[in-house]
Amino acid sequence: MRHRTEPLHSRQEDAEMERKRDRILDAITKIAANLMAAPSLDAALPVALRHVGKAIAADRVVLLESTQAPEGGFLVNERGTWNAPGVEPQMRSGEMAGRP
Repeated sequence: MRHRTEPLHSRQEDAEMERKRDRILDAITKIAANLMAAPSLDAALPVALRHVGKAIAADRVVLLESTQAPEGGFLVNERGTWNAPGVEPQMRSGEMAGRP
C-alpha cells in the first residue's frame, strides 16, 4: 500500500495557519485579561486594538460603532484606531462621527 504525502507547500501553509491561529488566540487572551483589569472599555481599547492588529498582521485597525438614528437607519462612530509603526492614519479623529 502506498502512502500519499502532502506537498511541502501544503505543510508550510498549514504550519503558518497554525501560527496565525495561535497569535489570534494569544491576543484574545491578552485582550480579555486587559478588559477585566481596565477601569473602562475606553481605557482598554487602545491596547486591545494593538493586540488585534499585531495578531492579524494588519497595517491598521479601526473599530466602528453603529447606533440607531432617531429618524431611522444607523449612524456610525469611530470608537478607536490603531496604526502599525510607520503607517500613517487614513482618517482623522472624529471624521466618522455620526455618519449614516
